[in-house]
This record gives sequence, structure tokens and C-alpha cells, in this order.
Amino acid sequence: MPNEPEKLKSAGRVGLLTFQWADNFGALLQAYGLLAWLTEQGIDAFSVNYAPSALRGRDWLFPYAPFRGMSKRTQIKIAVRDFLKNLWTGPAWWAGKRAMGQFREQYLVKGSWAMRRLAALSKVDMVQLVVGSDQIWNPEITFGFQPAYFGAFEHPRLKKTVAYAASFGTAALPPEAEEEFSRLLDSVSEISIREKSAAGYIRTRFHREAVHVADPVFLLRPEQWSAIEERPSERGYILYHETEYNEELRRTAYQLAEEKKLALVELSYKKKRQAMAFQTAYPSVPSRIVYSAGPRQFLGYIHGADYVVSSSFHALAFCLLFHRPFCTRNHRAVPARIDSLLETVGLTGRMAREDYHPDIDAETDWAAVDESLQAITDRSKEYLLRSLMS
Repeated sequence: MPNEPEKLKSAGRVGLLTFQWADNFGALLQAYGLLAWLTEQGIDAFSVNYAPSALRGRDWLFPYAPFRGMSKRTQIKIAVRDFLKNLWTGPAWWAGKRAMGQFREQYLVKGSWAMRRLAALSKVDMVQLVVGSDQIWNPEITFGFQPAYFGAFEHPRLKKTVAYAASFGTAALPPEAEEEFSRLLDSVSEISIREKSAAGYIRTRFHREAVHVADPVFLLRPEQWSAIEERPSERGYILYHETEYNEELRRTAYQLAEEKKLALVELSYKKKRQAMAFQTAYPSVPSRIVYSAGPRQFLGYIHGADYVVSSSFHALAFCLLFHRPFCTRNHRAVPARIDSLLETVGLTGRMAREDYHPDIDAETDWAAVDESLQAITDRSKEYLLRSLMS
């Protein structure tokens, strides 16, 4: 679809609503990718600074996370446990918070006040809303469905809500969540999903058209990401980053470092005890735990790595963009997104499993990977522009 300036201006002011509040590499980078690309097209887009305490609270020093079906006593025990972990990490915890906050302020919210209540969204100056990407429709992540991420709130000028690369994190919702989801989905005019299997599920179960699209980080070219990355000083290392503790995957990273005679750098801010135990178990591997990285450093560490071992979807995404050799493993609770991405680029054999360890040095046809990503990215861009201009 040609980017005709006058038609793009007709889209009006477009608000983007996602997990821009999260102290999470992937959440912030996908938010930036979508905002930067829409702005590049000439669309008046901005990040809506919606950060309710029930969601933002998980990243506080003393975390607040109202888990469903859990007693207050248990919630408090979990909060105390995570508070002590944060304290044990020490000044590095604050450094990591600062790096995340600086990126959020510079590239996303840009001085706007954080809104805590749903009603505040009615005063936001916009005529269209794009919700997503990320797991905005995963009720476990959001402690129940949040109406904001469906555009299900009163607004005097809002004409349309478009879901871009929304995700459940899995292929389908729990059956008990379907009725509420169906009702909220009525507020969404155009639906696109990050996981191919989930797109089929929405068509079949809810009789709504749903398009499979690329994660927003793929909307930008690798050189655009390189322009904002911050490379580390070290060279000759394996990068390890996990989204949940996985002893087997961590062992794979240390064994690979031992075999290749490379250092191991781990990006972490939660698993200090486990990381230190592996440092002791593999004394021949020079290793460093980095707690203070923000999104720019995350990009730089991936781009500069000899190898990447990770269970992070966005670590995998940037390995594909930067052509870095990788080994990945699914998150147990949200397996669909990595499976879907590997299927898209024809690299399902790079998934580590209990009884299978892929050859990280296996030759990769990066030209074919680029072609596959380009195909879905082009379709995604066309979908998004068409949705906003129709």
C-alpha cells in the first residue's frame, strides 16, 4: 500500500496502548518499534501513558501483584519474597530501574503523566487507538482482562480500536475466560494476532476475522535498531538471558561457554542466587551477571554476542534481525509465541527440548530467514496502514 501523505494524515491522532509501563526489555522495545514505524510513515502517533497500579506494581521495590484466586496472605508472602530478592540485588536493582525508566521517558512517554485509572483515558486526545503488541489479552499477565486493552471505555472522539499483534501468550484462552473475552472483543474493530495458532482460534471460536502479523520489532530495519543500541565493552562472549528459571538451559549456556572457551554474560535482575551457584559449578568459565541493563544495552549485548542462549521471545527476535547464532527454549506457561516465530522463519530445529539439544553452529540460511520475515512484515505493515486509514 503506498504511503500517501494526505491519506495518512486522515488517520488523525493515534494513541498506542501496550505494556509501556513494564520494566521489561521486550515490552519497551516492541512499544518503541510500533511508535517509531508509525511516526516514520507520517502518522501522528503517540504512546498512551496508562500505568495502573495493579499492573505497574509488579516492578516496584516492594511488588504489588493481585494474583487471581490467591489469598491476601499468599500475595503478601510472594511480595515479601520478591522484595528481599530486590534488596539482595543491591544498587544494581536501582541501576536497572533507572535504565528502563530512561528509555521509557526518552523514547515513549516523553514527559507525559502516568494515568492510573481507566476513566482517565476518556480525556486522552486521540481519534484512533492501537492496542498491542505484547500479551495484552493474557488474563494471567494482566490479573484478569483489562478493558483498556480492548478500547472498552467511554471516549467522546474515539472512532476505532485496532488490535496490532495482540497475544494470549498461548494458542487459546481458558474456556472460563471466553465469555468475557467475547464481550470485550466487541469494542475492537480490527483484530491482528502475533501467534498464528491464536489467529485461527479467534476465527473459529469467536467468528471474527483475525490476521497473523509480525511483532512490532520487525517493523524496523536492523540498522534502525543498531542506531539506538549501546554495545558493551567486552568481546568474545555468550549471552544468556532467561524469562523464567530453567536449570537445563542455563547449563547449556555454561557448557557451551566452556566448550568454546568464551566468557558468559547473563542479563538478569531476579535470579542472583541461581546465577551465582552456576558460577561456582563452572569455575573455568569467566562469567558476569549484569543486573543494570536497559533496552539499549539489551540490544547491544545481543548484537555483540558470539552466541545467544535464551528463552526470551524478543531475544530470539533480535537474534534473527542481527543474524546471531542462537539456542532457545520455550517458556513453560506461554509456549506459542516462540514456536510461531520459529515456524515462520523455518528454524523449528533450533528449539531445545528435554531430549534434544540443537547444534548451535549449524549453518543458517540468513537470506531465507530475512525473506520470510520480510514477507510477513510487509503484510503486517499493509494491514496496519489499511486499518488506520479505512
